[in-house]
Amino acid sequence: GNIPGYSVLGIHFLTAGADLCCACCAMPLFVGGSRGYCVRSGCVGPVVTLIFSMSVADIGALVSFLLVDMPRPLALESSRSAVDILEAVMGVWDFALIASVALELALCASAWRLYKDLRVAGLYPPGSNPAVGMQKDDEVSLMELVCEA
Repeated sequence: GNIPGYSVLGIHFLTAGADLCCACCAMPLFVGGSRGYCVRSGCVGPVVTLIFSMSVADIGALVSFLLVDMPRPLALESSRSAVDILEAVMGVWDFALIASVALELALCASAWRLYKDLRVAGLYPPGSNPAVGMQKDDEVSLMELVCEA
């Protein structure tokens, strides 16, 4: 594909940086599991918050792309399939941006589920009693994505 225009080049660099940051920072959490260094040192909450922040930045970049350089649809003709029209309107860089947002959202959902399960099982934060776990009335708040309790 062609290199994207100057107006959206920064958007692509932002999403590539967010992907790289998330991959590097989330790797120890997902590879180490519940006995890994991230859990033992109490870094799960900040890692989840970082992944959430990068997801928000990636979604913002996608919205900015759609506002700045939105693909213009072709006239619908009966002789062309929807895939042909989509390929004519969007390029490789556009699909890479959409894939980047999908990657970030998948990482965010996976990290949230891992964080929530660790909290419910009593394995996180460090120093909590795994035999007791969380009380039935306690719930892990979704706001802990932004700021760990």
